[in-house]
Amino acid sequence: MSDIVERIYEAAALPELWPDLFQDLSNRYEFVGAACSASMRSFQRGISSPGIADVLERFLTGGWQDRNCRAPRTAKLNYEGFVRDQDILTDEEIENEPMYAELLRPAGLGYARAP
Repeated sequence: MSDIVERIYEAAALPELWPDLFQDLSNRYEFVGAACSASMRSFQRGISSPGIADVLERFLTGGWQDRNCRAPRTAKLNYEGFVRDQDILTDEEIENEPMYAELLRPAGLGYARAP
């Protein structure tokens, strides 16, 4: 695990390292992919493992950042660690939330974790 922490710090200084780090994490923990995005008013950026780059692009260009129900709930927890969708949403919310139905599930994705 310490090798991952070291790589995270390294990628924080050298952003071009994130895609490979995300892919390695995805392979190690059997995820489809990993991504990180940030949004502030007119500023939107994101980076992901190669396999889900198209989904991240649709997330950013489709206005999902503003409709992302997970972000405010995760922030409200004020938790320094990873949070699963199931920690912040009910099964019914996950089933009915437009982001899952219109963006994630059609791309073969579903649940997520967030730090």
